[in-house]
Amino acid sequence: MKKGFTLFEMIVAVGIFALVMVIALGTIFSILDAQRKAIALQTAYDNLRFAMESMSKEIRTGTGFHCGIDLSDISDTPENCPPGGDGTPIGVSFTFTNARDVIVTYQIWQGQIIRIQGLSAACKSDNTCPKITSTDVDMTSPNGRLNFFVTGAGEDSKQPQVIILLEGTVVGAKSKATSKLELQTTISQRQIDS
Repeated sequence: MKKGFTLFEMIVAVGIFALVMVIALGTIFSILDAQRKAIALQTAYDNLRFAMESMSKEIRTGTGFHCGIDLSDISDTPENCPPGGDGTPIGVSFTFTNARDVIVTYQIWQGQIIRIQGLSAACKSDNTCPKITSTDVDMTSPNGRLNFFVTGAGEDSKQPQVIILLEGTVVGAKSKATSKLELQTTISQRQIDS
């Protein structure tokens, strides 16, 4: 008489194998999802750091710092808006003259940081303003913001200084894949304020 597996033993073995495979595949898919989220978060951080560094380099060599309290406040007249909870207006737009004597404004438009050249924001109406952040990062309120705090602009014998605060969220393919990002930097004008 030959010995072998019975049909019941085969069904139990296949069932156990299938259960182990489902658990293993679920774990693998969870790890892959976590890796995708980590890569998306790192990419978004890199993008915001790049945007912050690009603005910082240009602002550092600029002059005539103007902190605008609304998106239409684009001017080449020096204006402070210092940080503080004393009712001081918060800057949402920042205009200055860069090292090439070009007037530049940074602000948020349609969830992205844009760079406007000149005193006209006409590029916003036809959506041609250069964007310096990726579409993977959402800078719209209440999840995101770009604030500028300026001190020393104008004729107060202080060296101009700018604090930039960036907050945004990573836009994931699934709503549960969003993460909040925050960056802050302080920039001093490189030229001596006269």
